[in-house]
Amino acid sequence: MEIRARDDTPMSNDLTPAIPPIAASLHDKFLPSHCSSCFVRLPSSSSSTSLHSTSTNPSLSCSRCSATVQYCSTECAAADSDRHLSTGECSLFALCAPSPTEDTTDVRAALRLIHLFERLGLLSSPVPCRDSPRRIGGLLASGLVEVMDEGGELAERIREGATLMARARNCRLVEGCRLQKVSIEEEVLWAVMTNAVEVEIGDLGGLGVAVYGPCFSWFNHSCVPNACYRFELSSGFKTIRPCDLGSFKVLPAGGVGEALDAWKTWTYVENSLARGLCWFGPRIIIRNIKPLKKDDEVCIAYTDLLQPKAPRHFDLWSRYRFVCHCKRCCVSPQMYMDYILSCDARSLNLENNRCSDSEWMDVSDYLEEAIAEYMFDGNPEICCRKLEDMLCHSFHCIPSDALESRFRLHPLHFLSLKTCIVLSSACRIQASNVDDVSKKFKMARAAAACSLLIACATHHLFMSDTSIIQNTALFWISAGESILYLIRIAKSSGQFAVSDINLTFVGSHFAIEGQSKSQEGLLVSSARFIDSVSLIMINLWPFLANGHSYMECIENPANFRSLQITNSNMCRNDGRNAGYVGKYGGREYIVEWNGMHELAVCCLIYARYLANICHGPESYLSGKVGYLKRVLKETVL
Repeated sequence: MEIRARDDTPMSNDLTPAIPPIAASLHDKFLPSHCSSCFVRLPSSSSSTSLHSTSTNPSLSCSRCSATVQYCSTECAAADSDRHLSTGECSLFALCAPSPTEDTTDVRAALRLIHLFERLGLLSSPVPCRDSPRRIGGLLASGLVEVMDEGGELAERIREGATLMARARNCRLVEGCRLQKVSIEEEVLWAVMTNAVEVEIGDLGGLGVAVYGPCFSWFNHSCVPNACYRFELSSGFKTIRPCDLGSFKVLPAGGVGEALDAWKTWTYVENSLARGLCWFGPRIIIRNIKPLKKDDEVCIAYTDLLQPKAPRHFDLWSRYRFVCHCKRCCVSPQMYMDYILSCDARSLNLENNRCSDSEWMDVSDYLEEAIAEYMFDGNPEICCRKLEDMLCHSFHCIPSDALESRFRLHPLHFLSLKTCIVLSSACRIQASNVDDVSKKFKMARAAAACSLLIACATHHLFMSDTSIIQNTALFWISAGESILYLIRIAKSSGQFAVSDINLTFVGSHFAIEGQSKSQEGLLVSSARFIDSVSLIMINLWPFLANGHSYMECIENPANFRSLQITNSNMCRNDGRNAGYVGKYGGREYIVEWNGMHELAVCCLIYARYLANICHGPESYLSGKVGYLKRVLKETVL
């Protein structure tokens, strides 16, 4: 279903009010630490992730499932506890005891959704028609029969989840027995899988999943979206505002007929949910990141845009069962961002620097294995070593003859970006885990260098297509935070004194004057910003990259010409790097620490500028930048 702009709308506007979910569930690991009604962190939560930890207040937890479900307030408990029991969710925990082998998030969301549909009379024949898109409760649910006929892991996951749902709801369906080709439980579970979105607020990643009615689910996907979405969490009835039709700056295509009637119906339903039929959060808001003209279709992204065409299409097909035909996917020749993310023009001055498709697959598989191993054993040191090996073309640890050519990844290749994201995180964790001051400082430098490389590379892509503004804002926040972390470690270990940083010098390079509502103004400000960063990093980058050969080969990541990679031997022996080895505590680096602080300030100012555009000035992202700026100021005062 197409959703179009009602009127001309400048960039950076909320297109919808805060829309409440029609079903939502926390991931299993967050059940002990967050409220199952509104998703906010529990006041008494600890770092424990035990699924069956006991609440300090029995009245705010469910005793029937050993306090697995907990609430932050009596209001949340009153709004949600009956639904928790009547949907069969409480029984599901008993079926999965003592602990589930897999996350039950989708199944619990589906139990809540099917209960709501039953109450509203929105369930119909469970067998979809092959000739037209199947909808259930306004949600697209087509393709299930084909998925089940294909078999495989996805079909088995749906079948097992639906069986658990049926048993939890005390239906006549028993384990190992299916009474019809496609059950209603399977269909609703499939609707959750294809319509739910990951609720991401803060630094914990996804807290859970939420399903929204047509007021959100009818927005189509594009790989060059003109809108994005954010979440809001808060508890208490006083924060809920009704969503009247006039508060939407978008409407279904045509604005009349059956689609508009359905839209009006769901606006009424979602208002009812907000007033108590459903719980309080997380609510979702759509915001445009590009100027809109009247009747422009408004699209969001369903997948990670920092991937070339093939991985994007694989994600979209495997999860949503459709092939994207947006401008980015169909244009010929391909858009610059797709070309550069999968570029084979890696000017690394290495002999035989070419690779086949099978070699790319080997590298990708190695990366996924390293990430999986890191997530399993939590050893950041081993992860850092493997990923640095991978980036520096030392593939001797990979059991594959296909990698004898020893090629090096270009910093803008999507595998390089993905690797650096994981490496930056692992370096930060390793720095926080070690006691040795020099090693802690080295890993903090590596984390800052990785974060800056990611942010600069993403910024270069952003200048060709501002659709990735949300990614760009997040990476510049991460870069500023990593530099702040490095400054704090340096200060605590005596690497510089407070007097070494001249705050009158800081901020002289870059400032945002107002917030532009035009694409042209955004690009002008972004170009000024990266020029300022490039100037600051001329002296800082060799210091940050020292000891990490992949990053040492890059002269200045803020200048894309340097991302073509200079000769590695020349870069290492030009007389600059040697001066940084083991001497970063000397007085000769007063200017560098001034520059380091100014670089952090610039990153955070620009990140807040982007965050205000894509999420709004009152969003979590903007608030986090403000917090980091205050901590940075306190660190050097």
